[in-house]
Amino acid sequence: MCLTRLRGGRSTQDRILCRIARGTPLIEEANISIRRADDAALCRRDALLEHRRPVRLLDAWLSQVETLVERNEPIVPEPLLGQIAAFLWREDPLLYRRLRKGRKLEVLRVLDVLFEAEEQFLPGMARTP
Repeated sequence: MCLTRLRGGRSTQDRILCRIARGTPLIEEANISIRRADDAALCRRDALLEHRRPVRLLDAWLSQVETLVERNEPIVPEPLLGQIAAFLWREDPLLYRRLRKGRKLEVLRVLDVLFEAEEQFLPGMARTP
């Protein structure tokens, strides 16, 4: 979390470092600068992970559903389908409706919907630096 940015000033650690380095403003400034750079790097990393989260989830679900296909399972278990459906409801209601269409929870239909969802997210991932 971006502590310095949220508080709009010095973090607790910055104030502690300032007390330790009193009398040496150069060290104080360096410590504060390092702390802010670390906070900024953590914010960038967290933002990147959050940006990649949908594709990671879809990959995990695709792997699980592909395993079901390999085992010749006819339907997707309800807990797994519930996770997929909740995600699709937030991200793409049209795919959610395709997933829930009909009474059967056929493995191949779920796999097809997951591949479509992944195709939608992959172009966004290509723009990531």
